[in-house]
Amino acid sequence: MSSHTEQIDDRRQTGKTVAGQSRGSGAAAWDAVKPWQGKAEPMDRFLLLAPLVAVGLMLLTKPLQPFWLASEPLLLAAVTGSNLSVGAAAAFAAVNGTSLLPVIAVGVFGSLKFHWLFWLAGRRWGDRLVALLVPTESGQRKAAGLRGRTRLTAVGVLIGEWPGVPTVLVHVIAGWQQMSFLRWCALAVIGAAAWVGLVAGLGYGIGQPAVDLVLMIDRYATWVSLGILVLMLFTASRQARRTR
Repeated sequence: MSSHTEQIDDRRQTGKTVAGQSRGSGAAAWDAVKPWQGKAEPMDRFLLLAPLVAVGLMLLTKPLQPFWLASEPLLLAAVTGSNLSVGAAAAFAAVNGTSLLPVIAVGVFGSLKFHWLFWLAGRRWGDRLVALLVPTESGQRKAAGLRGRTRLTAVGVLIGEWPGVPTVLVHVIAGWQQMSFLRWCALAVIGAAAWVGLVAGLGYGIGQPAVDLVLMIDRYATWVSLGILVLMLFTASRQARRTR
């Protein structure tokens, strides 16, 4: 009886040891991937959750975007900042004979509305966040080479909205280099306005043909929205199966 009891105690102790090791390895893995050191403060939690909430809101409005393209292109530009919405809004402005300035202003807002989070994350989390974004040795060497090159980073912020530029990384590095918010904001707004102005100018110049195309898309907006919704559900279910 005593031997049997000792075996049970040994198994319990072994189980506790394995559980403790599992918790320890899990904590070590979390420490390796979290961008802050020590215990998370309220600002750390905010910077972690805010982008997730922003992405969630974008996904929730995605089925409505084909309808907004024809009926509320300025609203769509404010929500998404997409080139398509800016071009559509500019084309409607050309047909209606209204100013292009509101289109550019809304397009700049739509492009930059969440980018300050990346700048703030880079400023707060610094090296750990950069290491997470560029995990390779060569990438980290290149990032380290940018540490004192503030002019090059300023150019990166200026062209951050142009195609092919790693927007998130550019703004994170600007914060990591302790670029002031006013300077970052001025550079980002000027750069975004240049790109949005180019897209809006093209839409304004095309005019009625672009509006006709948008209205044709609007006729099929219901089917486009249903297709987007089905694709989102299919992608989510497929990802859930892979996870299981």
